Amino acid sequence: MPQVWKVSPLGRIGCSVLLAAAVVFDLLVSGVPSALIVLVVGGALVWLSAFWPSVTLTETELVVRNPWGVTRVPLSDIADTGGAYAGLSVKRRSGGRVAIWAVQKSNAAKMAKRTTRADEVAATIKAAARRAPKVSRAN
Repeated sequence: MPQVWKVSPLGRIGCSVLLAAAVVFDLLVSGVPSALIVLVVGGALVWLSAFWPSVTLTETELVVRNPWGVTRVPLSDIADTGGAYAGLSVKRRSGGRVAIWAVQKSNAAKMAKRTTRADEVAATIKAAARRAPKVSRAN
């Protein structure tokens, strides 16, 4: 059964509250037409940054849904994972990295060496990658 992680409820609520505050402020300062523009543009940005991102771990691959698109990484191609403020980072055996926006670790948690949800997700992905059959590369 696939495991799915999304932006935390606190992250979703925080982004939504900021949008609501921006709309109310703009409504009071500039009026309805401007507030509607803030609502539409801000709503799209909140959707893309707080509600759309996710990471799904299946038996064979990692499916990363970020604001700019979806990336599929076979588990056999995962070399390492680690938590960072901008999201988890997945290092690929084939080269390059994939950022996961849905799960992030704050700099404060990193400096305090606290274990967070990002660490738990990274450990789960690493464990799945270790269990995955390795693909041999013939030259």
